[in-house]
Amino acid sequence: MEAAVAVMAVTVVLALYLGAFALDVHRDNSRDIAFDEGIAASVAVVDGELVADVDDELLAFMERNGCRGITLRCWIPGGIATDTVLSRSIGQTDGDASGCRFIGNVGSDDGRILTAVFEMGAFR
Repeated sequence: MEAAVAVMAVTVVLALYLGAFALDVHRDNSRDIAFDEGIAASVAVVDGELVADVDDELLAFMERNGCRGITLRCWIPGGIATDTVLSRSIGQTDGDASGCRFIGNVGSDDGRILTAVFEMGAFR
């Protein structure tokens, strides 16, 4: 009986230790970046082409988050825009990266609101 209680006590202590270790490792490596989906507001379709004036916003995002580089890709499914993929990169785009994909609305010069897919990547 005493041996069973001792084994259970050791098991509980080891489980607590491993849980604390995993939490500490996760906390150190999870420098997650909150991507600013408001950058999508600067993208538009003009004369059938995707255009964007996002360089200043991307630079500000890089400075806020301490990144070495950032990429932004945008496309509208269905071939509505002749320029199929809009791609912008600033800084060094190699190394450890965090990324996200989100859906955003893009205005068109003919008055339509189109749905676009955005991908952002931040390089540390």
